[in-house]
Amino acid sequence: MRYNFFHSDSRQRPLAKSGDTIVFAAMVEDGEKRSVEKAMEFFVRNNAQARLIYISSDAVFSGRKGFYGEDDPVNPKSNYGENLARCEVIIQDSCPDYCILRPSYLYGFSDSILDNRLSNTRGSLRDRNKVYLFSDMYKSPLGIKTFAEAVISIAQTSYTGTLHVAGQRMSVYNFHRTGMELLGVSTENLIPTKMPLAGNYLRDTSLDTSRWKQIARPGRLQMTDNFFELDSSAVQQTNR
Repeated sequence: MRYNFFHSDSRQRPLAKSGDTIVFAAMVEDGEKRSVEKAMEFFVRNNAQARLIYISSDAVFSGRKGFYGEDDPVNPKSNYGENLARCEVIIQDSCPDYCILRPSYLYGFSDSILDNRLSNTRGSLRDRNKVYLFSDMYKSPLGIKTFAEAVISIAQTSYTGTLHVAGQRMSVYNFHRTGMELLGVSTENLIPTKMPLAGNYLRDTSLDTSRWKQIARPGRLQMTDNFFELDSSAVQQTNR
């Protein structure tokens, strides 16, 4: 079914009926604040009879603390993060059966296509360009297939609340270096650098995933363990 998120028309049919589950994975939160807020309010009202799984992000945090738990207060530093945080509140206040999932970087192959972050780095290094990446900015990267499986698993439970679904803490530089090494790309021109003191950089938005691990007991979450969660055609494409 097609659904226009930003078209708050009472004639627009709900996406689901009672007993159904909606996974909200569309990235709509880069828009103007009031427009996103109004659209989410209508969306939740229009689909309140369904179970809603909302994919949020670690961008709801300021990055000053690191290793954030689900109960830590949010303090976003970007328009995107502010909209995510506001959507979370709307869902919590208005949807009786919901689960908010917060990932960090998601990486790997989807339909044999590598994620944009690693793909851009790979392209630049293959063109023999220097790539400078922060060695003191930290995330909790997770393979896209592992995350997708977690979404499906959690959707089938009765868990209500917020969960951090992410991998192990690592710097942005180490994330890209590990990815390139796994792809067989030279990291000679991949250069670690420090974050500038000025600017709204999120220094450490790594996530505490102990609550998720208690509920789901996921397998190993390191990049070296789950990077190639993909079909054989993607592996062949990687090695070209």
